[in-house]
Amino acid sequence: MKEEKIYQAPNQEIKLDKTSFDGHILDIGGGGEGVIGKLYGKDVISIDTDKNELIEASSDNSGLLRILMDARDLNFLEKSFSKVTSFFTLMYIKSCDRRDVFDEVSRVLKDNGVFEVWDVEIPEFKEEKEEEVFLIPLKISLPKQTIRTGYGVRWRDHSQNANYYLTLAKKKGFSLVEKHKKDKIFHLKFKKRN
Repeated sequence: MKEEKIYQAPNQEIKLDKTSFDGHILDIGGGGEGVIGKLYGKDVISIDTDKNELIEASSDNSGLLRILMDARDLNFLEKSFSKVTSFFTLMYIKSCDRRDVFDEVSRVLKDNGVFEVWDVEIPEFKEEKEEEVFLIPLKISLPKQTIRTGYGVRWRDHSQNANYYLTLAKKKGFSLVEKHKKDKIFHLKFKKRN
């Protein structure tokens, strides 16, 4: 088996604080470090397609509700959530499937509900590149702890940037509330239009 070559982006830092909201948060791809679950605790319903990632997320957060589920087919009733989050999850979803995710998020969000996305800019894959994997190392500062981790994907079919999601969100009935960009990472906050 050949060893894959990895492109490692520069180290990135992100600071998260709680914001107020009503109801529960649906956290897409909330396995692994379970960052949103660590921030909001029992107010979070974390979904992931990987059972082991969900088990890892609960290792130090026993109040977290975890469900094995695909974000392209959310098994929740319409208008179930006031807030949906995606913390460095969309980067793992192929470009051809991201529209389905936005459709499902729109369906399960209440009118005027919020969809928050934190992610990284991944440039277009070039055939002549030697690197096959794109890796982003992160330092995540929460009110009570700091998490050091990295997220990596096969580069092909995973390019993205903030403008890509701004365009997709507008097509899917969302309006932009906030946009923050720092080096390679971005945070977008959308509101579902009535």
